[in-house]
Amino acid sequence: MKHKELKRAPMVGQPNELYLAESWEEDAQRLTAAGRFAEAESLIKQALETRKKMAGAEDAGVAITLDLAGSLCCRQKKYKEAEETYRQAAAVLEKAYYPDHYKLAPVYEHLADCLAEQGRDEEAAEALKKAHEIQAKTLWGDRLPQLNTTRKLVHLYQKMGKWPDAEALLKKAVQAADSPWGPVEDFLLDQAVTSASQGKNDEADKAYQQAIAAYRQRARKAGLKNALQSYAAFLQKIERKEDARRVEAQAAAIAAG
Repeated sequence: MKHKELKRAPMVGQPNELYLAESWEEDAQRLTAAGRFAEAESLIKQALETRKKMAGAEDAGVAITLDLAGSLCCRQKKYKEAEETYRQAAAVLEKAYYPDHYKLAPVYEHLADCLAEQGRDEEAAEALKKAHEIQAKTLWGDRLPQLNTTRKLVHLYQKMGKWPDAEALLKKAVQAADSPWGPVEDFLLDQAVTSASQGKNDEADKAYQQAIAAYRQRARKAGLKNALQSYAAFLQKIERKEDARRVEAQAAAIAAG
């Protein structure tokens, strides 16, 4: 099958087949994003066959291709196939490295996303917890992936009404994210919503104000508008109607430009 717009310049000499596999995987991701699933599937199949032939079925590179195949299946709502493929990828990585190797974390996170898309929130939370635990042990230099996983897990807990679990995660996350790089404001907003949902109004009020101040400081207008609207709804709920109208006006001013 030809992919004219993705055609690469000819290589000098004999191309390395693993290089070709990587190229097919990159093209497959772009095709998947464009909704061209049949073409993406063809390339992923070629890449998988090539990796197995060149490095063996238990090579860690095979897991990378399987992870991409799982994402493609999930995009097409082939959930059973996607789940099986993600678990195959995890099994290959566990054998190639060890059960808590950092490369397993994205596979578990992708599995969690696919499970959550089906409404299987409990199972998704377990997969995210696994990814989060691996990241906590292995990502010494880059904490952003762990913070992103934390926020996904917090939102799952909120969706399931597991407010104490969300609160426990958020307390640690706020400390970890409180730096010039952030994103502490996002976690503060989540903390405000979590506290409000448990009737902890004083804590919620404080967290809302801290989040709003942080959004202002970083000039994140979309986040600020969202935080103000959420705060206004909270103020309405606790019968602080005049304060709610003032905050709603601030959100409207931002929306107006």
